Amino acid sequence: MKHRTIRGKILYLDNDTGETGREWFTITVQPDGRRTLRAQCEMDDRGLLRDVIYSVDTDWYPLDCFVRLSIEERLTVRAGSGSPTISRSAKPLRRRRVV
Repeated sequence: MKHRTIRGKILYLDNDTGETGREWFTITVQPDGRRTLRAQCEMDDRGLLRDVIYSVDTDWYPLDCFVRLSIEERLTVRAGSGSPTISRSAKPLRRRRVV
C-alpha cells in the first residue's frame, strides 16, 4: 500500500492541575492527496469522550464526517454524520496545509 499514516497524541494541560485530557489522532494520506482524520478525545474535567472521522478530497473539500460525543458516559444528541454539499465555486475562508 502506498498511503502515508501520521499518528500522534495531544495533551490538554492546565497550569494548576496538570493533564486534564488527551487526544489520539491518525491521519491517512492517500497517494492522490485525499485525507482521512480519525481522532478520539478524552477530557477528564468535563467527562467528555469525542470520536471523529473526517475525510477531505484532494482540494481539501469535505467528503464526509462522523462525530459522536459522550458526556459522563452518556451519548449526547450532539452527534451525527453527514456528507456536506459545498459549492466548488465558493471561495474558502482560509486554508492551511497541515499535512
